[in-house]
Order: sequence, then C-alpha cells, then structure tokens
Amino acid sequence: MVLYDALTEDEFERLMSDLACWIKHGSGKHRSRKDLKAVSMLIAWVDDILTAGSREKINAGKTHLATKFKIKDQGPADVFINIKIKRDRDRRVIYLDQSHYCRDILDLYGMTDCNPCLLPMNPGVSLAKAKTQESLSETEKKSWKTGSIRSVPLGKTSPSRKARIPIHKRDD
Repeated sequence: MVLYDALTEDEFERLMSDLACWIKHGSGKHRSRKDLKAVSMLIAWVDDILTAGSREKINAGKTHLATKFKIKDQGPADVFINIKIKRDRDRRVIYLDQSHYCRDILDLYGMTDCNPCLLPMNPGVSLAKAKTQESLSETEKKSWKTGSIRSVPLGKTSPSRKARIPIHKRDD
C-alpha cells in the first residue's frame, strides 16, 4: 500500500495546487466555513507527515494510518522541512520561521558578512544562457547560492544539481 491509497481510502483529497497537501472535510460534500472544526489537513514530505485539525480528527487519521503503516508519533512538530514552527496557543497563532536556514546557507557559502538586499538580483536585469564553457564552474557556484537562497520562501531544500541551467548577465 502507498500513502496515496491510504489517504484516499480515509476520504482525504489531494490539493491540485500542492500534491504534498491533503484535506479531509468532515461533513461530506456540503462544505461551509462554519464547519472548519470538521476539517483535517495533512502535509506529507518524504517519510514525514504534519497534521492539523481538531485533536479528534488528527487522532482518527493517525489511527487509520497506523493500520496501514508502521508509524511513530513524535508529538508536536517544532521543525518541518527546514521551517521552525512556534505556537501561541492562547492567541491561537502559529509562527513559521526560516531564519536559521538562511543563516546556514550564508555560513555554507561564506557570506555571513554580506550586505542584505530585498531581491537576489536587481530588477530589470536581462539574463541569457551561458554561451561558453569557460566560466561554467564559477557560474555554477553562483547559481547554487542563488538557488539555495531563492528556495527559502518556498520552504524547499537546496535545488537539485541536475536541474540547474547556468545563466550570465547579457552584454548588450
């Protein structure tokens, strides 16, 4: 059995906007905003699952998954896919933070003393594919740094080395 089968069997629906996210409506096909307590949400990333919803719904989902897979409940999550999670239960607020990941990337590339800017590059810069093989190794390093930093708002880990296309500033 795969996770997809187990979740669809438990009436979870996969979001088309993000295939790692699943939602289960507790009131069948008649969904309303008033019935939010009946909603369960689940994010699956490799072999980790993050759940949200009422305790009753979360426990029911865990029980169902435990009948299909060997699972280990590690309690409330404090970090998930490089995103720190902090809860203020009294105010019913969740804070998400990736500053530690940003610092790790800057440390990794020796850029802890760099000057901050709002974008990884200046707006309006024209880019073109590399025309020569001469500076590929240096370009590859820059591409890796930019890709790591760009992945921060998306909550992703560093991009795959296979997927990078070297880019140079166009000389017009």
